[in-house]
Amino acid sequence: MPTAATAEKSRSVVVLARLIRLDWKDHELDCRTRFAHIGELLHELRPQITTGQWQRFIRKNFPFSPHSAARYEKFFLAGTGGRARPQRLSDVDPPRPRHHQAPVHEDVRHRMEQARVWHARIAANQKQRASQEPERRD
Repeated sequence: MPTAATAEKSRSVVVLARLIRLDWKDHELDCRTRFAHIGELLHELRPQITTGQWQRFIRKNFPFSPHSAARYEKFFLAGTGGRARPQRLSDVDPPRPRHHQAPVHEDVRHRMEQARVWHARIAANQKQRASQEPERRD
């Protein structure tokens, strides 16, 4: 049997989830305002979800991933405490460092650069031969 506290908690989760979905669909707001407001609601919602259930809750209830939810929350928190709100969502969640990429990527990049150099040399040689051929016919 749910107690008054559980009913209040359930209502809060339902209301917050509904507000987040409404904000997600509201394209009249600029992105910064929208992301900050979604982040604020997610920050308020997080303590009400049991430990270990957050990612599943996000996947089940929202049209964005748990990673995006974390980014929205970081965006909101970055603009609190007297700090200026970031300009872009990527300002609070920069790209992953290169060490997260598989080593094969470095090998592929190196081979592609070698292929570019090789093709440039071939093109230069062909151009040089083409310019010398008319002189030989005379």
